[in-house]
Formats: sequence, structure tokens, C-alpha cells
Amino acid sequence: MPVALRFGGQTWKVKLGKELEKTGKQLLGKCDYTNTTILIDPDQSLDGFKSTLLHEAVHAQAHALDWDAKEKTVIKVEKLIYAMLRDNPTLFRWLLSRKMDCPVCGKPAGTCSCHDSNT
Repeated sequence: MPVALRFGGQTWKVKLGKELEKTGKQLLGKCDYTNTTILIDPDQSLDGFKSTLLHEAVHAQAHALDWDAKEKTVIKVEKLIYAMLRDNPTLFRWLLSRKMDCPVCGKPAGTCSCHDSNT
């Protein structure tokens, strides 16, 4: 589990926390915007834990963008990203790779003529 994440130029701490509540309702995770901290209840399945951390990360990023995202929207975005990550790991490894080869010819980026930088 990451202990820190970055959103909008701020470092957020990620901590484990139990008995998270909001108006009497049990929560699996929570964003503390004042202290830039994400709290995650560890008493859930591994997939649930990962999904909850991603869900709270979406809240934190939305906050950094000054986007008042509704909970239903955050749930949809979290499920979309989680499914894409889980089902397409090679896509995300490629997107995050520092070594970028041309997707057309496979040569190192900038050494081929497949892409005109002026277009």
C-alpha cells in the first residue's frame, strides 16, 4: 500500500483507520481535506481495500481540481478506472513506462519518421 499520494501538487498521507463514520453511517474510506489524509478501513477484502483506496483517491483528485463530484460520479469513475487497471495491466505499464518506443515501428521515440512533430 502506498503511504503517500500526490494530487494537485499536494502530498496526501494514506493511513489505516477503523470506525470511520459520517452522520452515523459506517464508511470504508474517507478523505480528510483539511489534513490531506486518506483513511482506509483495513477490515475488508484485498479487492475491496484497493477499490476503496482508488475511490478515495478519486475524491482527492476531484478536490484538487475544484470539482464538486457527486458520490455517484465518484463511484462510477472508481469502478471504471479499477476495471481498466485490472483488465489491462499491459496498457498501464506501457502508459507509465519511461521508455517510450514508437507504437508504429517499435523504434525508440524520436528516432523514427513515423510521426511528424509539426502535425
